[in-house]
Amino acid sequence: MGISSVSRKTIVTLALCVVAVAGIGTGYYFYAKYRTLVQNPEIVTQREVDWLKTKIGRLILLPDDENPSVATVLNKDGLQEEAFFKKAENGDKILIYEKNLRAYLYRPSTNILIEVMSITAGTAQDLAASQNLKIAVYNGSEIPDASTKTAQSLREKISNVEIVLDTAATRFDYNGIMVVDLSGDKANHAETIAQTVGGKVGDLPEGEDKPDADILIIVGN
Repeated sequence: MGISSVSRKTIVTLALCVVAVAGIGTGYYFYAKYRTLVQNPEIVTQREVDWLKTKIGRLILLPDDENPSVATVLNKDGLQEEAFFKKAENGDKILIYEKNLRAYLYRPSTNILIEVMSITAGTAQDLAASQNLKIAVYNGSEIPDASTKTAQSLREKISNVEIVLDTAATRFDYNGIMVVDLSGDKANHAETIAQTVGGKVGDLPEGEDKPDADILIIVGN
């Protein structure tokens, strides 16, 4: 198991030169490759995050003051130019601890910790932000707090979602729960969320405002 380190100076230099020499340097390369993993992240349940923390925590001491972001390696061939991903295999998990500035590459199939890496604060924050799915929740029912309860339940069951809006729909006669893929490229995520909240995937109803979010949930009666 190797340990790499990225200095703040390196990241600042890369930020200034990224247009001319994109991809140079361990910190930027790690950031760029991680972003390719989380452009279409698998939705990770809190149960899976806890399971990964337990398994990896038996191999190395993990930070205990934050919940990590998680991504799955789906295309190892595009990741192996940098040391952190050199031995990565499809199915490996990456845990990012934003506050503690650490990244862990773990292989569940063999229970092996493949790599550990130090990252900078800016990189960690960008990685965590890119991991989250932005969710808007509309209350289309006659129950005052129906959307809030659905949002709370979703946060408890799925770790990598951000509730960006919880407000009333334009009407209050919806039936059931509707999940809408606003981005147009997160159909799988919408389906998973629909299953999680007990709803169905549908199109944005006519007359409803389109919020600035990846996915919209309309909670009906």
